[in-house]
Amino acid sequence: MLYLKISDFYRGCVLSLLERYRLGHRVEVWNEIHEIGQNWQKSQYITDISDVVNETIDRVRFNVDTLIKNLQHESYEFTSPTFKDYHFNRSRSIPPSNIDELITFLENLYGPIPLIIVAWMRFVGDVNLVGNHPLWPEKDMFTDALVVEFEFGAWPLSKAEIQTQYEFELEQWHDLAEGFGAENAPKFKWHFSPDVYLKVAVSGGQAYGIFLPDDSVDASIEIHGNQMYFIDYLRHCFTWGGFPGFGDKEKGRDNGVIERLSEGLLQI
Repeated sequence: MLYLKISDFYRGCVLSLLERYRLGHRVEVWNEIHEIGQNWQKSQYITDISDVVNETIDRVRFNVDTLIKNLQHESYEFTSPTFKDYHFNRSRSIPPSNIDELITFLENLYGPIPLIIVAWMRFVGDVNLVGNHPLWPEKDMFTDALVVEFEFGAWPLSKAEIQTQYEFELEQWHDLAEGFGAENAPKFKWHFSPDVYLKVAVSGGQAYGIFLPDDSVDASIEIHGNQMYFIDYLRHCFTWGGFPGFGDKEKGRDNGVIERLSEGLLQI
């Protein structure tokens, strides 16, 4: 059930979810959207929820572009040691012109995809902030740089090769599920990022991914073995200037870089 609070009333009218989001009640609005779950398309708030998602993604895209601009100003070196032989190392790859065709292909393959992921694919594209800052004490630190790649936009792959990669992930899951049996099989996880270690070419844990199929608004994801919502993961990343790995390091380890990178970022 959606909460109606005294603060939601203005001049005798109940504020919409989008209006409340814009007024700063962002966490509360997303908590209420989470409560609706997979029934959002059957609720009376379907248009309002879509508006909130679009507003959120607009802010996310602004933050990503701001981070990239701030990093460039800091003489940050965008590198990807894990994929140095294959990756173009673009910090952000805009969505391709056939993005809706790609989304349809993925939904036919995996089933429903959460609305926030579809919006990300349409309006943000692929993001990869892996690299090194001249003021960080070491090269290839475990900064857990923000990486969200659903479209392989920076990869030198053909459309057929990209589709084969998606199908391969699903085949791997089917092989794993057979070993567990139908009742105990883990849910399929669509990977969107290497883990904190593999981002710097160190063999480590499991890649980050979203659980599918899921026709909810927000995506349930797994990071470091912990499940959370995609929106919460993005908030955590932006809190640390795109490098949440510094949240686990001693204060000052970043030499003041994170605070500067975070300047101008919008709350989501």
